[in-house]
Amino acid sequence: MCVYTYDDGVCECECTGPIVITVDRPRVSLYARVAVDTNQVTLARLGEFVGKLCDAELLIPAEAASEKVALTLKDTTLGEVVKRAGLVVADGGQTDPSSTG
Repeated sequence: MCVYTYDDGVCECECTGPIVITVDRPRVSLYARVAVDTNQVTLARLGEFVGKLCDAELLIPAEAASEKVALTLKDTTLGEVVKRAGLVVADGGQTDPSSTG
């Protein structure tokens, strides 16, 4: 799975192979423009990965934690990725600046 952040041009990936790349950088907001590509990762694994990137606290619904998620989204917000994946923002905050109530 990979998440590319447009603002800083950084792509963070987690692979099943032996390649490990770690980038220390500030966490990004739910409004950050991103591209994401996942291929059948569990919601729990995706939630942990995105939670490390995001400045919001994310919750993983227990009943869906083992469900497989496949997303390919370009030029969207991190909040939209959270919403589409089925993750929950802990404080009940909005995941998209165009959302209302």
